[in-house]
Amino acid sequence: MSSSHYGNYNWHYITTSNSITSPYGPRGSGFHYGFDIGVMLEPAYAMSAGVVRLAGWSNTAGNWVVITSNDTDTNGNEFTARYLHLDGYVVWTGKSVVRGEYLGDTGNTGDSTGYHLHFDVNNGLFINGSDLTQSNTIDPVLFWPNRNFTYPSPLSSGESANADLDLSTAIPDYLIDYVGQTTFQDWVDSTPKEDAVLVNFLSNFDIDPEDMDDIRDDFFEKMNNQ
Repeated sequence: MSSSHYGNYNWHYITTSNSITSPYGPRGSGFHYGFDIGVMLEPAYAMSAGVVRLAGWSNTAGNWVVITSNDTDTNGNEFTARYLHLDGYVVWTGKSVVRGEYLGDTGNTGDSTGYHLHFDVNNGLFINGSDLTQSNTIDPVLFWPNRNFTYPSPLSSGESANADLDLSTAIPDYLIDYVGQTTFQDWVDSTPKEDAVLVNFLSNFDIDPEDMDDIRDDFFEKMNNQ
């Protein structure tokens, strides 16, 4: 698809600010596969109708939400978008969302050097940053070709290009719910940042990885019956 056509999806803009503090492209010695919007404690919105593929917390991405869009590219590939460093979120894994639905507030959680929203889009159903490449990610500005984005000078280098991207060690919302938010937060507060990862969480709370699918399904049923 020509880059000029991404605007035809008519996606809802994702927050309230147009200030790009770190754009898509080379950053430091790496590559930034999304853009950072300088915004503090303002709403984050679903870019399109879709499904929350996963939500949760990690010591690098902070609070995060991943949405798989109902929209597809010309090859039939669904778009997947990731919102990182949120102050909090009100949606959950498995929830259907509509275009423009409120997801939570932007924040400064995880490996973040200041309040901002990191947003990236790929067309390969990828969640983990280690799977993102220049060929399967899309510069987000292309979805809003008529938006008057601004680029402060000098641009912020922010955190390292890839440190905030990988969710492979993140803890999903259904496991947080399983142990309870207060218990989870106590564990985070008492655990060195580098050790607050999924494998240690499972070990600490004696959760068998093979039980995660059942925990997720029970959580999804509970949330949808509220």
